[in-house]
Amino acid sequence: MHFSLTRFIFWAFLTLLIGFPSMLCQAADYPSKPITLLVGYPPGGGTDLAARLVSGYFSKKWGQQILVVNKPGGNVVPCVVEMYKARPDGYTLMMDTNGASSIQTAIMRDLPFKLEDRIFLTNFIINPTFYFCGANKPWKTLKEAGDYAKRDPANFRWAAMDISSTTTLSIIQFLDAIGVDISKTKKMDFKGGPDVMVAGANGEVDLANYGIGPALPLIESGRIHPLALISPQRIKRLPNLPTVREEGFPGLTAAQWCGISGPPKLPKEIVAKWDQEMKKAATDPEFTASIEKLGMIMYYLPSDAYKKMVLDEMKIFTDLAQKIGVRPR
Repeated sequence: MHFSLTRFIFWAFLTLLIGFPSMLCQAADYPSKPITLLVGYPPGGGTDLAARLVSGYFSKKWGQQILVVNKPGGNVVPCVVEMYKARPDGYTLMMDTNGASSIQTAIMRDLPFKLEDRIFLTNFIINPTFYFCGANKPWKTLKEAGDYAKRDPANFRWAAMDISSTTTLSIIQFLDAIGVDISKTKKMDFKGGPDVMVAGANGEVDLANYGIGPALPLIESGRIHPLALISPQRIKRLPNLPTVREEGFPGLTAAQWCGISGPPKLPKEIVAKWDQEMKKAATDPEFTASIEKLGMIMYYLPSDAYKKMVLDEMKIFTDLAQKIGVRPR
């Protein structure tokens, strides 16, 4: 018995010695084949644009293609589940954002995964969302839109997507901040960001919120009127657009961020590779100019700080969800 146990320990240790250099070699050679980057939203939205920016830049830099695969629907849950179930080798990752993480966890119960179990590799973008209305609406500021909602909530129409989106939560947060009973307003549901932007431009809703990047053509053509930006700062593409803080609403926090996340047990060497390369990209004028062109802000965070940001944000949104009755206490 003693001999058998000793032999077992010997062979287990030998297997570890053989396998460890192999894992190190794989990490050193990473990536050695194409990478799949999952996106839980349709093409054309802010998260998709961020993913394609990463795909174009790093495919060229690494000499391996990064394939953007859109997996919309189901409040982004199926996409996240696919990422969690992927082999932890760095070749299936996800373009993460609030709606696939902090908001999703705050709003939805009984999810088939735990937020803290995923591996947060690196954050690289703040995609400012903004409140807007059609150019035919009489209000020109966020406060004026809020005044109308308070005067006539029954006829106040606002754009919503799935419950875990910043589009939906930002309006809920605004109406709650100004003391309007959300149940007395008219929530208009749309499948995706492009539909929200068109509805806003056509005057089908009185207030909407979406990522600034995809909406720039409609803003610059005058079809929609931007009211305020959820962002820590103004953006270069629209220097005259004030932030919500400047407009007197510092508690509105549903700005969208974009980062890279992966399945549990992803090797730390793979995390370090992405983190180091994204840190370099943050100082590359070509990469940062591409981000600014989309109306976004370069916002690099290493793995630990990225995870902390998401978990802290989840607590804020959980409190809001409980307050408005979306998530029972």
